Amino acid sequence: MVEFGEKFENLLHDVRKYAELKIDSIKLQAVENISQLSSDIFSIAIIFFLLFISAQFLFTALMLVIAQYIGLLLAAFSVGVATLLLALYVYYKRKALFRNVFVSRFCKIFFNQNSTHDEAE
Repeated sequence: MVEFGEKFENLLHDVRKYAELKIDSIKLQAVENISQLSSDIFSIAIIFFLLFISAQFLFTALMLVIAQYIGLLLAAFSVGVATLLLALYVYYKRKALFRNVFVSRFCKIFFNQNSTHDEAE
């Protein structure tokens, strides 16, 4: 009867150890996913910032070129209207341009890595 008790204690110890290791594995996966997600968000923010700055320079240059032919005030107004129309287009297409892309990317980060990790075990 003592042997059964020792085996049961060993089994309980192994189950506890396995549960602790599984919890640590889940924590590490969460940290990895969150760090990749924050890295992606940070890089996307930098890209949008750089695109915004380059668009400002491009529209300023376009305004100066158009200003030689139609006048500065009318060129500034026309470039402003074009920028506003572009911003409205991006706003109305935001689901197709951004939300669907980001949601699929984040789903790949959170679910595909876990499934490949589970297959490796």
